[in-house]
Amino acid sequence: MPAAGVPYTTDWPSVMIPARSIKTGDEPTVPEFRIRAWHEAEGVRVLVFAVSVSEPSRVVSERQIASVFVPFDKYVDVPATEKYRARRLTLTAYRELVRGSSAPYEVRPHYIDIPVRPWSPPRR
Repeated sequence: MPAAGVPYTTDWPSVMIPARSIKTGDEPTVPEFRIRAWHEAEGVRVLVFAVSVSEPSRVVSERQIASVFVPFDKYVDVPATEKYRARRLTLTAYRELVRGSSAPYEVRPHYIDIPVRPWSPPRR
């Protein structure tokens, strides 16, 4: 996702990341996480939100769970997702001109596989 040029906590750009369980049979307590990012010094500031949906009204709410600085070309783990029984996120920021975008920086989310015995990670 392209990182914004100024700090923000609502609206776009943002990206939704589905919550993936740490181990089989132990479902995450939230369906997804949302990240927002902006350029800061020699990297990107990333806010991570846990997203929940209340039934039956289907009202979506966000709770900020992490704020991390990701230096360019480095990886930063976000273990705060484990509180929601979801795999941690690993984020990286890199300098790249994005075609068709005015923002010259992008943040790419990744999942980190954490093998938990006796569960084996799925084949990729």
